[in-house]
Amino acid sequence: MNDLRNQTKKYFALLLRDYYPILLVSAVFFIVSIYVPNVKYLYLSSTRPWSIFTYMFVYDGYVNIELFIMLFFFYLVASYRFSDVWKLKMSRFLTVSMFLIAIISGIYWVILFPKSPGYGQSGVVYALYGMVFIISLMSPLGYFRVSVNSLKQRLNENWIGFAAALISAIIFVWIIFQLWLSKIYFFNEHLDVGYQLHEVSFLLGIIIGICGFWYISRPRKLTKSL
Repeated sequence: MNDLRNQTKKYFALLLRDYYPILLVSAVFFIVSIYVPNVKYLYLSSTRPWSIFTYMFVYDGYVNIELFIMLFFFYLVASYRFSDVWKLKMSRFLTVSMFLIAIISGIYWVILFPKSPGYGQSGVVYALYGMVFIISLMSPLGYFRVSVNSLKQRLNENWIGFAAALISAIIFVWIIFQLWLSKIYFFNEHLDVGYQLHEVSFLLGIIIGICGFWYISRPRKLTKSL
């Protein structure tokens, strides 16, 4: 029983160490958004330049929070096989990128739909959606890109890593399936403009996610000190 308790403490310590940027910032973000008054003064509008920053702090229901928690769990699984340094760098990257994408999506909304007020956390959540989509693809691709003998050796040495890569691949397929089922929310031009922001944030998440994954995962050149 003590071993299980110690292992649990060790796991949560590692979780906080490697993922604290996105955990801490996201927790503060959603808690603040719940208590921010739902007033039109904060909604997206072409007459309120500050609204591209404030709209995402207006609470619009628990669905986005549930989706965010699910996506964070997917990210935990997909990032399992990477180093601690990689996890920390990617967590910082995701934290900054999802808010930056939400701001860009807000600008897109204001320009294209100046008379349509908008609010909610969707810009942030769907940005993370797009980036997790990419990570859940790249993680198993890198793991299984080995010979059969090497794969068997990896499986014998660390079956949890194998399971995480396999689950990550399943997550990627599941997201593809969900996008196909929910295609009206992403690619239908005749829907309410609210879903336009989902579409832009998700697609920007994919693009920025690819760039971030490449930059963080690229081989580092060793430098010699003089």
